[in-house]
This record gives sequence, C-alpha cells and structure tokens, in this order.
Amino acid sequence: DTLSKKKSNYSHHIGLCKKSELSCKSYCKEHGLNYARFLYHYRKAYPVHKQGRLIPVQVKLPTELHLKHPLCKIELRNGHRLFIHDRSVLSDILSSLL
Repeated sequence: DTLSKKKSNYSHHIGLCKKSELSCKSYCKEHGLNYARFLYHYRKAYPVHKQGRLIPVQVKLPTELHLKHPLCKIELRNGHRLFIHDRSVLSDILSSLL
C-alpha cells in the first residue's frame, strides 16, 4: 500500500540524513523532499523526551573566564557551538549523554 511505502521511504531518508553531515533542511533540499513532511516523520521516529534531557549550567561572564582556552567545543549540525571551560560542566554533559 502507498502509505507504508511513503513511511518506508521517509524512514530510509531519515537514516541517511542522520548519517550525513547535513542539516535536515539541507538534506531535504538536496534530495527533493518536503521539509515539513520530513520533520513530521522524523519527530514520529525520534520523539523528543522533554524530561531529563536538560542539565543545569552556570553561565559566567567572559571576564570570569580569564580568557582561558576552552577545554572542548561542541558543534551542532545547525551551526551552534558550545564552548566548555569548566571540567565539572564537561563531566556533567558527558555523563548525561551516556
């Protein structure tokens, strides 16, 4: 049936998109997919669990960092970057991911 073929097609593309270095929007544009429909299927396949996904952080002013080099930098597909300067924050982030 046509509906199951569409679901299967989106499942296939979702898997390929996750393996690619592209954002979902770029992937859809490159493959001629409807972005809104792709997101619908993506969110059904990978629902966001709102509880337990956020961790508290303390934001320090740049002057408090003493212009130290970051311990690490996390770059997301959407272009946002997170610079980690504090070892305890880094260990909290890593432990929440595991």
